[in-house]
Amino acid sequence: MVASSKWTEIKAPFSGKVVDLNEVEDPKFAQGEAGKGAAITPSEETDGILVSPVKGKITKTFDTNHGIGLATEDGLEILINIGSETVQLEGYGFEGLVEEGEQVDESQPLIKFDHQIIKQAGKSLVTPVVITDSNRIEEVEYNSGNETEAGDVLFKAKITG
Repeated sequence: MVASSKWTEIKAPFSGKVVDLNEVEDPKFAQGEAGKGAAITPSEETDGILVSPVKGKITKTFDTNHGIGLATEDGLEILINIGSETVQLEGYGFEGLVEEGEQVDESQPLIKFDHQIIKQAGKSLVTPVVITDSNRIEEVEYNSGNETEAGDVLFKAKITG
């Protein structure tokens, strides 16, 4: 029996420019070790709210509120990390809006962040959004360089099984 495949859409967590993961400063994301997906650089006009790219459940929050983990209804694990090396800010400029275990809707606010504080600290705002269970992903499609709005498709992934 051949495993079936289907495409799933992961939405943009905020408005900005779609970029390839290899533009992320953190090598774990840039080299695909953390998962497959795309990255997004927030636009200057962004309101500093990261919204859920999917309907699902919060699986991981961080004390520093610089990132978040989610599971989709299909069981895909997603990780979002606002910028690079932002964990070093120890939560300064970040406010978590949800708790681990909470069910969330697509476009629901998850984290409030101050991009000025992040930039003043010399940290990159390029934000990777990855599916961490890479073995289930056959292919990823996105339009690097395109501007996108929060809630629009950031990338599509062809999922096995």
